Amino acid sequence: MRAFNQDLLPAIGHTKHGNAVAKEHRKKAAPLPFRLAGYVTGSSGVNNMNPVERHAELVYAESLFEKALLGIVYSGDWLAFIKEACVFITSSLFRF
Repeated sequence: MRAFNQDLLPAIGHTKHGNAVAKEHRKKAAPLPFRLAGYVTGSSGVNNMNPVERHAELVYAESLFEKALLGIVYSGDWLAFIKEACVFITSSLFRF
């Protein structure tokens, strides 16, 4: 298992680097009154973003997901994760 962890450590480092780069290019958060007004009027912030900011938002979300999955695999608890996912899928299929 040691060689497996040696492969995961650089992958986690690359994911953190990608997350940091995406965070630099994300749109800065608006002040609280403007965010609340956006909720009231129903306008989303995506419409006000340029293509670089939109791409940075997608990369940021994907890198957070990737970092979470790598953390689960690195901790060795990925079998429990898969088992719980199977239970969730089967329970949601037979619910209807």
